[in-house]
Amino acid sequence: MKTRTSTAARALAALAPLILIGLTLTWQAAPAAAHSELVSSTPVDGASLRAMPAEVELQFNQDIAAQFATVTLTALGTQTDPITLDPAVSGARVTADVPNELDRARSWRLAYRVTSADGHPIEGAVDFDVPSDDPSVEERPQTDQTDAGATPPREHQSGPDTSDTRDSPWSSTVMIGLIAAAGTAAAIVLLRRAAREE
Repeated sequence: MKTRTSTAARALAALAPLILIGLTLTWQAAPAAAHSELVSSTPVDGASLRAMPAEVELQFNQDIAAQFATVTLTALGTQTDPITLDPAVSGARVTADVPNELDRARSWRLAYRVTSADGHPIEGAVDFDVPSDDPSVEERPQTDQTDAGATPPREHQSGPDTSDTRDSPWSSTVMIGLIAAAGTAAAIVLLRRAAREE
């Protein structure tokens, strides 16, 4: 009996650091996995368009609460107030029609404030350029908007930078689960071996 108890104690003592690390990482990864973020937009941030788009689109990685979605369009370098658009929410996709009559401006900012299904608020902005027929506005060479090499949308929110969505928080959670499962299996094997020795 004494041999079994001492073997089990040594096994638990050896696995204690691994279990503690797994629990800590799980606690840190769970909130990150629950939060939503912007993954793409049309126009993309920094785009130079040939004309003002008829519609803008924001794509998130989680469903968005329709009643709290706010999207505005602002002519940068002017004294005009932001134009509040009428967003339509479909799951994780937010779209809004752009009015036909707009002030003459080359630089525009598409700002958003939304709330994900878990109640986490997200806000940010996407800047883009369009031609201006106002001679007083300096024009820059225009290029077609393409997805290849486009700069991902910027998110202005507190916390760590999560703009790169290739590494999903769920992958970390799965890895932690595998480590915890391996530790549990090792503990069972050691305890059964101790029982056989007894």
